[in-house]
Amino acid sequence: FQDSYNWSTLEGVSYEFSPRLNVGISAGGGYTEVGGDASEADSNPNSVNEEIQFNASWRATDKISLQGSVGLNDQQFLAAGYNDSLSPIFSAAIQYQPFKVTQISLSAGRTVGSSDYFIEAQTTENTTVNLSLSQRILKKYNLTIGLGYGRIEYTSTLSVLNYSFGNA
Repeated sequence: FQDSYNWSTLEGVSYEFSPRLNVGISAGGGYTEVGGDASEADSNPNSVNEEIQFNASWRATDKISLQGSVGLNDQQFLAAGYNDSLSPIFSAAIQYQPFKVTQISLSAGRTVGSSDYFIEAQTTENTTVNLSLSQRILKKYNLTIGLGYGRIEYTSTLSVLNYSFGNA
């Protein structure tokens, strides 16, 4: 197993069209370094990535609000033999507040990132769905329960596998 280190940033700006509608854009990038010594630098799949997202939030009624984002993640590998990847990303959420002290939320999303399992796969595609219920109790406490499902798919971007054992 290899250690990996990931640095990333994401900044954004939004514009309030009305008290119920916000629209924005976010951009960021990152760098992933795969563990190993300097002599293995050419074979380690270190990578850089850029990401852009367009997002919006809309309070449809006093009880219902919607949020969403769509974007792209561009990942480039810095080692020979690896293909770059351009992948769509998205998220969506809906909140329903039937009472002042109760909120029900449903969210789903897809993100892309560097894999921690670099021997076979270089990227992960993570798809999630979450449902939560938040209820205020005893005036100053909130109880939140949630249920989530996630699927991680490992994707190889290695164009040619080349293994050698011993002195050939």
